[in-house]
Amino acid sequence: MNLAAALKRKANPTDIVAILAVLAGLLLRLREASQHYLNPDEAQYFYLSVPSSLKQLYLATLQTHHPPLLFFVLHPVIAFSSSEFALRLIPVLAGSLVGWVVYRWLSKVWNPAAGLAALFILTFSPNLIALSAQARGYPLALLFAALALLALERSLEQRSIARMVEFAAWLYLAILSEYSAAWVAASYAIYFLLRVREARVSLRLFLVWAAVQSGALCIYATLYYTSMRHLIRESQDLTTSGFLQGAFPQAHSNLLAFSASATLKQFAYMLSSVPLGLLAAVLFGVGLILLWQGMLPATQSHCRTHGRTRSRTRSCSVVALLAIPFLLACAGALLKVHPYDRSRHTVILGLFIATGVAIGG
Repeated sequence: MNLAAALKRKANPTDIVAILAVLAGLLLRLREASQHYLNPDEAQYFYLSVPSSLKQLYLATLQTHHPPLLFFVLHPVIAFSSSEFALRLIPVLAGSLVGWVVYRWLSKVWNPAAGLAALFILTFSPNLIALSAQARGYPLALLFAALALLALERSLEQRSIARMVEFAAWLYLAILSEYSAAWVAASYAIYFLLRVREARVSLRLFLVWAAVQSGALCIYATLYYTSMRHLIRESQDLTTSGFLQGAFPQAHSNLLAFSASATLKQFAYMLSSVPLGLLAAVLFGVGLILLWQGMLPATQSHCRTHGRTRSRTRSCSVVALLAIPFLLACAGALLKVHPYDRSRHTVILGLFIATGVAIGG
């Protein structure tokens, strides 16, 4: 993640501000994590992470609405301490580092100032602070998805197979953290395919990427047959009653109105405010327009050297990267397989909200 390297070398002013923001965010999360007892969901994570054998632990995870990774992460933690603070420490660290990783990626794609803006959104969003200070898998999914994106970008830039293998590791961990990572995995796949020609990807690297995608599909097939298919059946009951009722379109609902409203709710959740969420949605739209017009600062040198076509291709690829997760998440709700509302269930979309808002701002 280069955070330690940035601390050791002579960092530029933007890096220094970014590091200070990360540390401030860490302190806020540590303070939040130390002030409350476990909520019912966290308590479930705790009790299901206790079994002594790994087989029992895995079987216990099949009773939940989440993939198994966090349970296996918490299992060794519980061996040392069962305090609320200890259980929340790994999610706290994960939530604190997400902004830094996005900052590094966006500095490559757009500029350091935009990266810093995205870092501030991800670091100081009240909802993200509260969520990161809980023993949940969402902060892990956010961090692993961000690390996967950074590794993918480096693989394309360097035409590096080693970076592609790193991308695979982070992507698989994100998939095993939360089911909503499916929207991110699909978006990354499309982003890579759109960048193949512009980045001059070798056949070897392409084949490695194809193998990575096959591995991701195998993981999802395993998750589907062990737990997801049962959860999808259960979710049908939640579409008409329960606290997730508003996360699915109801009978005779206007699907276009539901889609627009639910998408705006994602911005409201990320900014922890409806008015700020509406402003963020406008800035996100401005960011997409700037990208669509090919105004990608990081590609201006390529523009002069290799022509405007490559710059436009890369810019439009970023548009797809930012927009596709929302389309897929919305489709998931319309098909009644995953909630799409102002809630933590689609918090992984925050990576793209922060990026688009930072570019548009």
